[in-house]
Amino acid sequence: MAKANKLYQEIVLPIRSALQMARRQCKLDCTKELKLILGVSGGTDSMVMAHVLLGLRDQLKLNLIIAHVNHGFRQESDQEEAFVKNFSESNKVAFLVNKAPNLPAKVNLEAWARQLRYTWFDQLLIDQDGHFVITAHHRDDQAETLLQRILSGRAQTRVGTIEAFSPDKKLLRPLITVSKTAIYEYCRENLLAYVEDASNNDLSLQRNYLRHNLIPQITERINPSLSESLAIFSQRIGEEEGYLWQIAAQTWHNADDIVLMPPPIAWRSLYLKAVSVLGDEAQALSYRSLQKCLSAVAQNRIPQKGWELENKVFCSYRKEDGFIFSRHLESPDKAISCRKLSVPGSVQLNNHIIRAELVDAKMLAEIKAKVLSRELSARDEAAYFDADLLNSLDLCVTVRGEGDNMSIFARGRRKIKKLMQENKIPLAERATYPIIRQEQEILWLPLIARSSLAPISTKTKSILIISFQKLTSLD
Repeated sequence: MAKANKLYQEIVLPIRSALQMARRQCKLDCTKELKLILGVSGGTDSMVMAHVLLGLRDQLKLNLIIAHVNHGFRQESDQEEAFVKNFSESNKVAFLVNKAPNLPAKVNLEAWARQLRYTWFDQLLIDQDGHFVITAHHRDDQAETLLQRILSGRAQTRVGTIEAFSPDKKLLRPLITVSKTAIYEYCRENLLAYVEDASNNDLSLQRNYLRHNLIPQITERINPSLSESLAIFSQRIGEEEGYLWQIAAQTWHNADDIVLMPPPIAWRSLYLKAVSVLGDEAQALSYRSLQKCLSAVAQNRIPQKGWELENKVFCSYRKEDGFIFSRHLESPDKAISCRKLSVPGSVQLNNHIIRAELVDAKMLAEIKAKVLSRELSARDEAAYFDADLLNSLDLCVTVRGEGDNMSIFARGRRKIKKLMQENKIPLAERATYPIIRQEQEILWLPLIARSSLAPISTKTKSILIISFQKLTSLD
């Protein structure tokens, strides 16, 4: 009885609490059914998780679906699939299986298999109208992950702890505070069958070496509670790191000078700026290389050609623009060439989309009247030009170059740099802000000013619309 109560406290209660917490965070009605996709391999961890959730099924109004991936890596893969299927059918739970395709050549096996699983789980959430995916990562997994990332050097940029709950991904790991020892005890106490993955004993795999050799040695000689200590530290550092990234994400756009930010925010802000310009290509940038750039600027030791960072990403610095990222080692002014904008057509430059099209004849009179009455303005998200007065529709989208200027109605020629300053374009965005050109002339600086070229008049018979959209993380 005492052991059963102990296991309830160590395993059942954390799972129950995790489900209740997820329901509250996502504002789900606790009186209604909760549909869960359980990732079940057949091993001890996932079988304990499935067994506990079956016991809570009626009490918590759970609709369970067991999802199993047959990777086909080993001879036992089909037997493991049959084992999980039999367990599901015996407990009257829906069973779904995904048979993996052949392993592609020259890929990391573990990373490929993980990507395959989670891509399928995401699709199941949609197809099955599920609320959450549940996986069986536990405390020892958390400890091993942290130690592996520290020893490999990957933790210097992102610690990469295992999240207990990710509302955005609808991913819940209710066993993340439970030890592997408790999981084995639960199996013995409940006579719960499971399968053993022989590859978990392959010491050529780095994680297995940590699990079977290094961690036991450190546990014996230095810290008997090593896994618990690492898991607690992992949780704390994960929460703190998440907070720092959140602050950086909220502030880097409007920062006058990233170098003057507190160091933990500064390098993260620089990383986020690089990602906003270059996307996935910038994700390889490390803390070390970003800190090198910040330190050089702070000490006024800026190399004339800037810095070549990881993944052939180039970073330079200009006082008026701040840090500038590009894909090639070249002048900042030429880092992003002028990209052709067809009519009709669109161009994506960094996190902006520019579209061009001719006004439909049926809408011509209405659009012309609104432009002439100034109901439509170049400071809106579109600009309007008399297409017949342009030398050609040979348009392109680029970024500001040194000395760029444009001719504006009643204001003469104005420098682009000055216009951006006057209109409070954040310093961090000026070097990548899109400009629309027609041959050598700047036609439009979105949301700020349009050129005096090709104005709309009562005689206009064809109107070119150029529109601007700034993408967000949700687009």
